[in-house]
Amino acid sequence: GDGTADYAIWRPSTGKWSIRRLANGANHYYGQNGDIPAVADYDGDFRTDTALYRPSIGKWFIRSQTTFYYGLHTDSPIPGDYNGDGMADPALFRPFAGGAGWYIRNLTLLYYGQTNDLPVPGDYDGDGTTQLSVFRPSAGRWYVRGVPYVVFGQDGDIPFALNYDGDGTAERALFRPGQSRWLIYGLTSFYFGAGGDRPVCGRSY
Repeated sequence: GDGTADYAIWRPSTGKWSIRRLANGANHYYGQNGDIPAVADYDGDFRTDTALYRPSIGKWFIRSQTTFYYGLHTDSPIPGDYNGDGMADPALFRPFAGGAGWYIRNLTLLYYGQTNDLPVPGDYDGDGTTQLSVFRPSAGRWYVRGVPYVVFGQDGDIPFALNYDGDGTAERALFRPGQSRWLIYGLTSFYFGAGGDRPVCGRSY
């Protein structure tokens, strides 16, 4: 809740969450193997909530808040504040032949990206709303809707976008699983995690 994102990992084999440099509540267990992290601030308290999407049954689990069904087994969770009300909206990225759809619960359906793109929604301009963006692994390119693309990363990287320096805008970031390495565009890179870990930043592909 200090306005900057924290580095965290989720270990599917044990369901363990570990948050770097955080004393209280840094380690806890939630979820099972096969789940996909879907962390976001769902209640507007300026703190990220532990959450998961279970693709096998299309169910969302938001710790200490709620569970509900929304989505298909091929979807990827992409929660974000798409309407600017200060609370994250459950949303899904659904690839199909020739493109991809963004399904935002109780709001809208939008089309942006290609079949093999990875969604990386974030507030890239600091206006308080989440923007549509994708990472194209084959070219290492980031496409933010209405903004020129940026080259950053390589095939196999897991992309995400969060505010790591507290300036109110999302930074392009990557987790390189083979090295347990985090790379933040224009800021830093470091090693945190172990083989098989997933970054807890909203999505793991």
